[in-house]
Amino acid sequence: MRMNANRVISRIRKLAISVLSRYERISSSARAILRETAKETSLSGEDTASLNMLVLGVIKRLNTIDFIIARVLKNRSPASLSFTRKAALRLAIFEGRWLGVPFSTIQEEHPRTERPVMPPIRKALEFNLEESIAGFERVGQLSIMLSHPTFMVETLLENMSDDQAIQLMKVNNSASEHYIRLNRLLVSDEEESDLLNDIDAELILDEDYEGLYHVTEGIDTIIESEPFESGRVLIHDKASVAAVDALSPSENDIIWDACAAPGMKTQLIAENLGSSGRLVASDVYRNRVRLGIRRCKKMGCDFSEWLLADASYPPIRNSDKILIDAPCTSTGILQRDPSYKWRLNKQYLSAMMTVQHKILDSVVTAFQETPGVEIVYATCSLLPHEGESQIDSILDSHDIELVDLDLNYSTGYDGFKCSSSVRRLFPHTDKTNAFFISKLRIPQ
Repeated sequence: MRMNANRVISRIRKLAISVLSRYERISSSARAILRETAKETSLSGEDTASLNMLVLGVIKRLNTIDFIIARVLKNRSPASLSFTRKAALRLAIFEGRWLGVPFSTIQEEHPRTERPVMPPIRKALEFNLEESIAGFERVGQLSIMLSHPTFMVETLLENMSDDQAIQLMKVNNSASEHYIRLNRLLVSDEEESDLLNDIDAELILDEDYEGLYHVTEGIDTIIESEPFESGRVLIHDKASVAAVDALSPSENDIIWDACAAPGMKTQLIAENLGSSGRLVASDVYRNRVRLGIRRCKKMGCDFSEWLLADASYPPIRNSDKILIDAPCTSTGILQRDPSYKWRLNKQYLSAMMTVQHKILDSVVTAFQETPGVEIVYATCSLLPHEGESQIDSILDSHDIELVDLDLNYSTGYDGFKCSSSVRRLFPHTDKTNAFFISKLRIPQ
């Protein structure tokens, strides 16, 4: 949402400082903290959008802001600042350098308790960032200028052209795109036109998927609307829709959605099945299963069967098609929640890769004697470790076919056995979350 940065009310600034301080103290994602804050404070849709813009704007550029703070504080480490003081300083620098808020406005309008940080703020707004990193090697320069961890910069440069990697990182720091689709389980063809007219937003019909719309303006209005509240209109990213397209559910199929919560893809699968077939959804976490059941009931797909189960120990042995939207580092949704890029480290990535391999290997093994079963493996990740590498590993260890996906998106990163058959979606080229999609088939 566009907002006059010079008129951000004091209450929103105080809340932003509180959220940023809390974000650094606990392990929750920024989005989760923002949702809790909006509920606790009963913010309006407009104020919620303003708060989200400030908090996510700071977190998107966190290492750049902290680099500037470290330089202007000189002999004092940023770590020596209290959580609140550091959050206030980060917010003020973001407003001044990225939103163009004048120093005089920051000085007048920022919470009084944080006035002592004004001298370093002035220096930070005048700081010459490009000059200060001129002597850095290229990865370090890009990391600071484009606000991405060095590991991610290195990985993207290894797997994309420099221009593509830079464009991707720039777009990661911009506002996220939004898509909605009509819930065909609750909305008839006759109701479609009236329902769309009732939505106070600017929509562009997607060229690839019927009933999917790109929201160019008005997502906050949609979230507060009755059609959204009733489950007749669903917010669903196009990349996630593409994963279901790859699965190609059809009437009479028996489908297992193996890592299903919160249930958006489950609902779309249900639309394709209609009243035929069977749909089983599972998740390893009890609270997420409960959420999935509630959402599916609201969305009209309460005929789906939900199980509390670990997909690495497959509870289902009778399926035609299986969707594995595996747990991952979530580096594909950095526009929406930049928390994930700063909490990414090699230990966490290794843990995710272990879980992904265990799930995929166990599912393939469980269905090895069931010819024709198709398995879509997808992750919301930019990293080849969670995509191409996993598929190559399965191809090396199992007698299984790799299906060449007929989806009009980029092929996988070069240098892998599966590269030409898998697909990737990116925010800078497709205006979606970043997604990896592949399809395997048990041979006849």
